[in-house]
Amino acid sequence: MKLGLLALALLAVAGCFSAADAIGETAAVASTSTLSRGPDLTLHALPTADPKALGDVVAVAEAADDYVAFGDHGAVLVRAGAVVQSQGDVRAWRGAAAIPALDGEGTWLVGLSADGRLLRLLESGRFENVGRRLPIASGEHVRGVAVTSDAAFALALDGAVLLVNVAKQTSVRLDVPSLDGVAATESRIAGLRGDELVVVDVASRKATSRAVPGARGAAFDAAGRLLVLTPHALLREDGTSGGTLSRIVERDDVELRALGAGGGRVWFVAGAEPWNLDGESLRRGSVATFDAASSMLVSRSGDVWRAGPALARHRVELSAEEANWNARVLPVAARACGECHGAGRAGLALSSYSAWNANREPIKERVLRARTMPPPPRTLSTEDTRALESFLGP
Repeated sequence: MKLGLLALALLAVAGCFSAADAIGETAAVASTSTLSRGPDLTLHALPTADPKALGDVVAVAEAADDYVAFGDHGAVLVRAGAVVQSQGDVRAWRGAAAIPALDGEGTWLVGLSADGRLLRLLESGRFENVGRRLPIASGEHVRGVAVTSDAAFALALDGAVLLVNVAKQTSVRLDVPSLDGVAATESRIAGLRGDELVVVDVASRKATSRAVPGARGAAFDAAGRLLVLTPHALLREDGTSGGTLSRIVERDDVELRALGAGGGRVWFVAGAEPWNLDGESLRRGSVATFDAASSMLVSRSGDVWRAGPALARHRVELSAEEANWNARVLPVAARACGECHGAGRAGLALSSYSAWNANREPIKERVLRARTMPPPPRTLSTEDTRALESFLGP
């Protein structure tokens, strides 16, 4: 599939609505719930380029061994640990992402500049303004970017959210208040507007808002539940369709910051320590620390980055069982279950190891014994069944 420079700019734009009409107040925050304390997660350091070549890094976009560090040295492309290209014309950034390529070939590593441009560092060493390929008006600012699938992403703009599906060659513009950053699944978009949390349901094209004093970040977990971080509490909605927010973590002794999600995991920093929320279990990340001069970034792959004057990259050491789930079960789950049970979908979400581990028996009963799932016309091959049995048992 090839999309020219203007192709996406000419796609049909639909689904606009008036923010004043669509936004309604919803219930605020309920009482605290209790999480269990799980074992620490070991974070292994991965090699990165010489920090002197990268400068003070604000954002990172990565795809396998390639990454672009965006900071006060500009944009620096690193491949297999070595700097292969850099561009210093832009030195102020607010975010980055690895988005599906608009030409349909792989992934583009893009940075969001402080002046609201979505920029891609090319092999030639120059920047491409990716926004010029999209239906974004001249002078309109990009305020946030979030990847929703291997083929789609969302952009927060001035007074709107733009949903782009590269595989389907479609874009949808939804008129909402200007958001500071954006978190997204395929079915919902969330962002902050000061102390106001705004959530957009993509199917109904309706938005709701609620006041969350001190809100400083929003993210979705692997089950599609929305989380919001404040300086001393982590809140999570009770369901996947706009339920009440409940405090699940409270820390009056330290400050909470840097909420991020990727690879089926949710992370935040408490004081200087990284913590992982895995379903109903809270686990501390060992080894890595984040001082006041650094921040934590979480890539879509699940790698944890320490941004700041000394960039570092860490990866969770998986148990043999979780590694097997990722290698054998996840591809089957994505293909056979993802449409109904993916992150952000209604009902039981089956997009993470934690979800499968917590629901082993009902999954085994319906999929391997009764064989009522997946529903027709989807089927499981013999190899699919063996992959599931390697995790669930025969």
